[in-house]
Amino acid sequence: MNLTEPKVAGRGFPTGLDMMAANGSARAATLMGETPVGKQPNYMAGAKEAEVLLDGIKATGTSHYAGLLRVLATLSAPPVEQAPPFVKTEAYADKNLMTSLAAWASTRHAWILHAKQSVMARGDKRTNLPPGYVEPNPDFFRAMRALVGETRKLFALGDVDNLGRFTDFEHLLEQLSEIVRKELAGEAFTGEEEHLLREYGYTIARLQGFEINTGGDTGFPWMSLVADVHTEV
Repeated sequence: MNLTEPKVAGRGFPTGLDMMAANGSARAATLMGETPVGKQPNYMAGAKEAEVLLDGIKATGTSHYAGLLRVLATLSAPPVEQAPPFVKTEAYADKNLMTSLAAWASTRHAWILHAKQSVMARGDKRTNLPPGYVEPNPDFFRAMRALVGETRKLFALGDVDNLGRFTDFEHLLEQLSEIVRKELAGEAFTGEEEHLLREYGYTIARLQGFEINTGGDTGFPWMSLVADVHTEV
């Protein structure tokens, strides 16, 4: 991407916001447009070139990278009409942008897409707190299931162990898709679905090959990951 020197003076390397803006995130484009760099004519021209490039990859690409770009694009798409009001706020757009950035950072680290969501529910002690919450974005889960399925088929052509984990991941995505459908339709969860949401962190840990979370999270049922996007030395 022509978003750094010599095209853009004083800029050594691009950022995740550049990538997300090029991939169709209006929120990322707005945030970059508010920076001094984003106001430079050469930057704006380079950003447009990057957007055209990624649009072409998403439209015709058959690689897993193209599939990943399509998955991330669903996170920046406008919410479905039935989504609750808080999903349509700027704060929620920022949350989705952070999710996309985390996923992209992880692919740079080890080419493993890792999706995570941190949620805190507040309520009166006299009420029953919800067991959890799933992103109300059906397109994301459809795209993610397609990507996982293609990955499983590709690895099945070789001598790869633990393909069962891909099957388990596909099943998990099917379950989450059904929960999303129920959220948007205002339907109650089953006991099995409530259990899935409460134990989601452990499920993700097992899919990654860990029976428990490590370090300070050993008693906490949520999985997290931190990885460098770029290191300057």
